[in-house]
Amino acid sequence: MRQWLMCLALLLGACTSLRDGIFSYEDVLGTRTCRIGEDTWPDVFPKYALPFELGPQFFVMVHDERVRLLSHCWHSSVIVNTFGEGPLFPAAPGTETYRFTWMRSFNDYVLIRVTQFGPVHSLHVKMGDLRDGDLLIDQRILLTPSQWQEFRRRLEQARFWSADRYFLDGNFAYTDGAAWLLEGVRGGSYHALDVHSPEREGPAGAFRAACLYLVELSGISIPAKDVF
Repeated sequence: MRQWLMCLALLLGACTSLRDGIFSYEDVLGTRTCRIGEDTWPDVFPKYALPFELGPQFFVMVHDERVRLLSHCWHSSVIVNTFGEGPLFPAAPGTETYRFTWMRSFNDYVLIRVTQFGPVHSLHVKMGDLRDGDLLIDQRILLTPSQWQEFRRRLEQARFWSADRYFLDGNFAYTDGAAWLLEGVRGGSYHALDVHSPEREGPAGAFRAACLYLVELSGISIPAKDVF
């Protein structure tokens, strides 16, 4: 009864509870907590940051409330528990930053974060061991202004900050592949795209190229067979 009254008082979904098997999502007074058994971790995304997933050709699969929250918690688990990172948003004033989280079936996960703050451009790359969660790579690199500008140019080609280049009439299903999650913060705004194994050509090609440019800048070597 007490929990119900709290939800009613907060209105409009400020209190949310989702249970899916052993998994639960709780949002009481803005806690936004994910839980499996005794293990908990925060939802690192702004609310409704991942309302849909894009398929290999940028077809949209819209998430219902259950899938949306599960998606938030799954991606948050990787970002928090594997890589020790937190929310990207809000960021310090004057900061522009992007984070690419690459979650590949049967391969080690990769996280690359690039940031501009004043005249400084930096890259932080991490690779997490898929078997035990240890970090295999944890390195920081200074980027040149031209490297930063080239990445931003590729984002413009991918129309990352636009919302009018998706295909709304497609359905897709899959078992394996990789989640390519790219988040961005600039000028007080946040945007994220969650894409399943983007194809090299077609509508998803420029997005794929922008993400792989970050991999190139990081200096890590990924065999061609493991890029999917």
